[in-house]
Amino acid sequence: MSAYITEGDALLYLAPLYNADQLLGTVQFHASLAEQNAFYERIRDLFLYAGLAVLAGGFLAGYLFVRRQVSVIRRLNRAAQQIGRGDYLTRPPVRRRDELGELAEGIYDMSGSISSSVEQLQEEKRKLMEAIARLTELERQQKQFIGNISHELKTPLTSIRAYADLLEMYADDPALLGRARERIGTEAARLYELVEKALQLSAMDVYDFETKAAQVELAPLLAEAAERIRVKADAADIRVELALREGTVWADPDNLMHIVLNLLDNAVKYNVPGGKVTLSNRMAERPGAVSRMLVEVADTGRGIPPEAQPRIFDPFYTVSGDRSRATGGTGLGLSLVRSLAEKQGGAVRLAESGASGSRFILELPIPTTPSGES
Repeated sequence: MSAYITEGDALLYLAPLYNADQLLGTVQFHASLAEQNAFYERIRDLFLYAGLAVLAGGFLAGYLFVRRQVSVIRRLNRAAQQIGRGDYLTRPPVRRRDELGELAEGIYDMSGSISSSVEQLQEEKRKLMEAIARLTELERQQKQFIGNISHELKTPLTSIRAYADLLEMYADDPALLGRARERIGTEAARLYELVEKALQLSAMDVYDFETKAAQVELAPLLAEAAERIRVKADAADIRVELALREGTVWADPDNLMHIVLNLLDNAVKYNVPGGKVTLSNRMAERPGAVSRMLVEVADTGRGIPPEAQPRIFDPFYTVSGDRSRATGGTGLGLSLVRSLAEKQGGAVRLAESGASGSRFILELPIPTTPSGES
């Protein structure tokens, strides 16, 4: 039987020694375990330090990873709060190739959609507010017009009724008869003009106003309009001058005549004794655009106040009540002119107005089809 005995760094080996069946003695071996134990201790320390290093490295890597993820989440949270304040994103808050990057792209797309929707809502709100303001103004103008037209209708009717009573009372007075006939005719014409303009404007607002556009030789039409207004101009001591050029426009002849007569009538009506009205036309060449014919009506009258100029084409608007009553104006003429011009592809505007008079410009389309086609 052998025995191993370890004491510290020493190893003792004991074994019996026999000769046949007789025990002769014991054999002992002594060996040092210091080097082996030192090796084991080095291996143990190596595993311990390696484990600690791996643990520390893993903890540091995990900490850095979590910190980076938290930083990304915080940036996404700030981006969401920024959108909530109405400050929309101009670029994705994070650019990554993982789930957080996809979330950042989604937030950016959502910001763009919300921004676009909010802009559309604001634009619709602006348009709605403008429409409400416009409707409010139109309501105010209509109420004012109702009051004005009631007065305008009452004044000539009262005059006609008074002269009718005088005719009945003094039927044998020739001078009174002549004066009454003249006055009744004037007031009846004023009533007719008022009712006609109101009905025309109402029809254009409610119905698709019919136009029969055709190629119109402009110079003869303008000359005829000037002749029609010349009697009224002569009675008011107003000189009518023409500067006409040959040209063809695409328009409804009746509507065009109505437009020009309204402009000429205003030029005479709001002029001064001894004044002048000039009717002219010319081509307007626009680079890169279709040419148009311009018709100008200029007067040497009192002009239009600057604060009233933006509204002179509004229906029911008059520069002043006293001025309208003195001239028979109803606030419908220029509104009717604008509507008729736009119905046939044209436009009308006030080019200038001041102490030396006013100048209106009517733009008309030029025919683009050969003569005889429509």
